[in-house]
Amino acid sequence: MWSIRKTLIFIISLQYIGVFSAYTQIYIPLETSDSLQKKEAIEIFQHSVSNFLRSLKSEVKRNTWSKINQNSVAFSRDYQNQIEANQFIYDKRIIGLVQNILTEICLPNNLNFREFQIMVSKNHSLNAFCLPYGTIVLHLGVFHWLQNEDQVASVLCHEVAHYLLKHSIVSQIRTVEDNKIQKQTRKVLNSGYGKTEKALTLYRSFLYENSELSRRNELQADSLGYILYKNTNYNSHDYKIAMSRMELYDTVKIDSLKISTLSQLFGIEGVEINPYLFSNVEYSKIDFYVEDKLINKDSLLSHPQVKIRINYLESLFPELKQNSSNLVSELYKEISYKAFMEQAPNLFNSKYYGDCLYLCMLHIQNEFQSEYHKVWMSKCLKEIYLARKSYTLIKYIDGLDPKVQNIAYYRFLKILWELNIDELKLLVDYYS
Repeated sequence: MWSIRKTLIFIISLQYIGVFSAYTQIYIPLETSDSLQKKEAIEIFQHSVSNFLRSLKSEVKRNTWSKINQNSVAFSRDYQNQIEANQFIYDKRIIGLVQNILTEICLPNNLNFREFQIMVSKNHSLNAFCLPYGTIVLHLGVFHWLQNEDQVASVLCHEVAHYLLKHSIVSQIRTVEDNKIQKQTRKVLNSGYGKTEKALTLYRSFLYENSELSRRNELQADSLGYILYKNTNYNSHDYKIAMSRMELYDTVKIDSLKISTLSQLFGIEGVEINPYLFSNVEYSKIDFYVEDKLINKDSLLSHPQVKIRINYLESLFPELKQNSSNLVSELYKEISYKAFMEQAPNLFNSKYYGDCLYLCMLHIQNEFQSEYHKVWMSKCLKEIYLARKSYTLIKYIDGLDPKVQNIAYYRFLKILWELNIDELKLLVDYYS
């Protein structure tokens, strides 16, 4: 897997907005409900799963195959539900670009591109993963965070390498065959004094062991991925750049809503926001970060640090130390812009109304496609109003949790939770 991280919802950086300044028209969201495309995607996926299970049956123990079959059936059902719920994109230009890149990878490496099914999800994280059935899922965020086709090719090579190395299959087999952790856990829970500490120690060792295996798998996929990549005509340096972009994504700071923006957008006639909500003194009493010292987080990383991975690759392939990058095509600029603009409609359609509202307010604050984002802001406010009216608001906006929220987002949520039903209705009417 290219990157493991919770989906980053409202990162806004002015450098990216500047790249898209040429696109000033009102954006029309991508189509995701093409019934024929969805039907074809499900049929291809079902065929791939069937072939995988058929070939695996003669290679593993009967009980192991039975459990993997059970897991695969359950996963397939969930995956098909995601397709039916319009969580994937079928834009011809995006799919065409990815298929062309995959072909460019497969041909010089004597791989059968028909073994792979490419799906583009609406998720906006810089992430991709390959299932043991040959299905590669690219998140839409890949096209926003990476700079050109060469870097997308590096991600695909990495995932194809995982597939060729059978990492997903080996992981599944290991999981279903290893009953040691379950037996030891039951033994600990049935013991007397000190069982909590024993359970934590056992849990810790199990996590570290799995994380170490995952890190080895990532280094292997990096190396084989680059061997596949350098057999193409793509720029070698962009393989390394793509990995560096992943590090940037993991360290970029979440942009903050200013107090003035909150006051401007929420403070309409008839809506009274208590001044203490804007006071930094009020929030200075709250500890917004608590370090968990029970588990060594560095040991739990499933991916080695990017610098370690790049240094390891450069030791194997010295040409990676050269610095040059291909120019971005106009097609890729257009797709990258689409990926950026899909954030609001995708969050809304996924019913993350609080996150979508925050995102829209950030864009309005930064004066980027303000009218477009006011439309989505209006839609979010209406759904939040209906949820408050039906006592289901907690399903659609986060609760207050300073341990995982910065001050700006916490303040935004605090205001949102304290708005009464009449004030929400006023906001809905105002922005409609």
